[in-house]
Amino acid sequence: MPTAIQRALKEALVTLEDLDGIAFTRGPGMMGCLSVACHSAKALGAATAKPLIGVHHMVRRIGTAWLSQAHALTPFLTSAIPPKFPFLTLLLSGGHTLLLFASSETEFKILATTHDESIG
Repeated sequence: MPTAIQRALKEALVTLEDLDGIAFTRGPGMMGCLSVACHSAKALGAATAKPLIGVHHMVRRIGTAWLSQAHALTPFLTSAIPPKFPFLTLLLSGGHTLLLFASSETEFKILATTHDESIG
């Protein structure tokens, strides 16, 4: 098992047997990093017979609700005077370029993204 995964389990005080499934970032991002995550997750899933869950870097699905992670709400979380909902936010990083419409702390919609390399 990769050292990073061993360390994460140890710090979380859980074992592989405690997990219901194996989640991994499926994108957007740099292909080399995504490939390592995907192949590590597949190996763990095969070794433990746990289901795999590919998670979008910006969102995760829980039930029927789309919940935002901190990236989508960066202006809301870091501004001295947070913007009022709804607001537009442009996210630029090494792994993604997204234009988002944030309608609340728990809901946002991706309006546009790049199809190849990110601007960041």
